[in-house]
Amino acid sequence: MPDFIVIGAVKAGTTSLYHYLGQHPEIRMSRENWPRFFHVEGGEPDFDRLEATYGKALLAESQRRYRLMCHPGVPRTLEAYEAMWPAEDRPRLRGEVSPTYLHDAAVPERVRRRFPDVRLIAVLRQPAARAYSHYVMDVTKGWLPRENFADTLKREPVGVDEFWWGLRHCYRHGLYARSVARWIEIFGPRQMKICLYDDLAANPGQFVRDLFDFIGVDPDGAVDVRSRYNQSLMPAPGPGKGEGEGGPATFVKAPPLQAEAHRLLTDLFRPEIMRLQELIGRDLSVWLA
Repeated sequence: MPDFIVIGAVKAGTTSLYHYLGQHPEIRMSRENWPRFFHVEGGEPDFDRLEATYGKALLAESQRRYRLMCHPGVPRTLEAYEAMWPAEDRPRLRGEVSPTYLHDAAVPERVRRRFPDVRLIAVLRQPAARAYSHYVMDVTKGWLPRENFADTLKREPVGVDEFWWGLRHCYRHGLYARSVARWIEIFGPRQMKICLYDDLAANPGQFVRDLFDFIGVDPDGAVDVRSRYNQSLMPAPGPGKGEGEGGPATFVKAPPLQAEAHRLLTDLFRPEIMRLQELIGRDLSVWLA
């Protein structure tokens, strides 16, 4: 069983945390990052119900997203999930990172039923910056076509609070307040640590020490936090290296989100940021700047 789970958010430094936390001698992380077990434990989503509710327009891409996320390598039984940690390492605390758990409304109760005492960690990032980074990631992975970021947002069903509906979740995965509230309602605030990506970026060493203290291991465990993982890269424009000859694609650092686009998107997130600020008791005015 896991002793702690990092439940989100996507593109908020969680892959780096997977590597940082796994360096501690008292911690064993799951064999693979993003196990996603609690997405699939209840079986495949009821796409007939979703189609009846939302129509056919996004059905095929919704089913494709499920296949991409919940591929055959995702553990589908409790035994397969527990096998992601070596049995002989049980004295260590076990942890996993699945940042999409935060927004799947079915997951909190599934986790509580299996592991009611688990500790939960969420890392939240300024939602406009997070949305753009999510778009870059999905384009790089080939999940989204290389379309304009604004077009991606226009095609996203932003008013649908349903994890498995639609392929695009750049905007919806930034609606933290409603998702965090679900987890707090089921587990209570003491089992959860809500963190900000800003703090991780500013002082990763202190950030990780605070997590060690929350998890219950020696906070002074030596960890190398100099490397950053899963950074925003995009396929280079034009023919990739070796393209047409079976060679690898060329990736370059993604251009930053334009200031005007960042401002407009932040304005859309403003009510949600204000709700989150009240919910977690943190001043988020820097996110509105």
